[in-house]
Amino acid sequence: MSIPLQARSGAWQPALELLEPISLVRCCTSPLGRDLCMIVTETAVHVYATSDESPNLSFEPVTSFFLGCRATGASWSPSTQHASTAWRIEILVATETNELRLLESVRQGSEASTSNKKLADTYARVSDLAWCASPGYESYAAAACSDGTVRLWDLEGGCRTHYLNSAVLSVAFHPKVPKLLLAMESSGVGYLLDWLASDGEVRTAASFHEPITLGAHATQHYEAQGAAAWQAQDADMVGALLGTRWCVWNVREASVPVASGQLHQPSVHGGLRFCPTNSRLFAVFAHGSMTPAVHIFDSAFPASPRSIDVHAQTPFRPGPVSLDTTGVAGTAATLPSAYGAQSIDWMSRRMAAYDVLLVGVGRHLVPIPVA
Repeated sequence: MSIPLQARSGAWQPALELLEPISLVRCCTSPLGRDLCMIVTETAVHVYATSDESPNLSFEPVTSFFLGCRATGASWSPSTQHASTAWRIEILVATETNELRLLESVRQGSEASTSNKKLADTYARVSDLAWCASPGYESYAAAACSDGTVRLWDLEGGCRTHYLNSAVLSVAFHPKVPKLLLAMESSGVGYLLDWLASDGEVRTAASFHEPITLGAHATQHYEAQGAAAWQAQDADMVGALLGTRWCVWNVREASVPVASGQLHQPSVHGGLRFCPTNSRLFAVFAHGSMTPAVHIFDSAFPASPRSIDVHAQTPFRPGPVSLDTTGVAGTAATLPSAYGAQSIDWMSRRMAAYDVLLVGVGRHLVPIPVA
């Protein structure tokens, strides 16, 4: 029997307070690095390790990389691995200065080193990066660009460019079929690109669309903001937030959404993330509103999402966050945060009895436990 998501109406306890506003949160999905979390701020990239002392969640700093500018996209290397005294961390970032950079931190015993190496010029603003995790293709990465192109790099040398019809919001490699790359346009059209075609060209294997967004683009030149993602447990399912509309497609069966809905609030940008530890859950966020900006959906009850008011927070205090008590009714809140939700991502492993969503709100990282 399915049970609707439990709601918590109290204030949330931040787990981290950084020196600069958070622009991107990404948890590592590499098998040997699932405890790592990347937090991108205005000028730097910070890596933290999460520890679970049930029911408490804590974050310990591992390393930081100073960029001197904002990263507009970032992706973990599939070969990233982490232990308490040894690690190899690789992160690919695209900067607002149109550079593709490789950040690397290696530690073995007492010996440690870090590097920040420019790999290439991107020639356009990159809105999203993806690093292929399929065996044999770990040297390939893709970028979604605002000039309507998808750029594919062999990090050992070489780049290919594929042209679409409008700005590309996000890219993602298929979880199980290496040759397929997801690309979502601001027009509301998504593509499955075959980037391993025998002739070396990038070909469109399939396409799908969101009818309302596509109609607004055709008649009013509307360009949606948002992002798309694969569902890890069912590789035929794709989800996206386009403006204020969320959509889920089964790309094997139909080109129109199998489920969709409207967020009744203004949005500047946002995104959708499927939960890797619970196939029923996905979350969307919309930045640009002081109303509850994060919504958690259970696919069994898509019309009844759990809305999260991330602006109501307790004062930050160093130390672990109790997943049992954060957000419970009656928790005192400080003045509401002046920032909206900037980024979200699910932790790659369960913490105690919870699937945990991490939300970047201003300078705070806020964990949201979902029972």
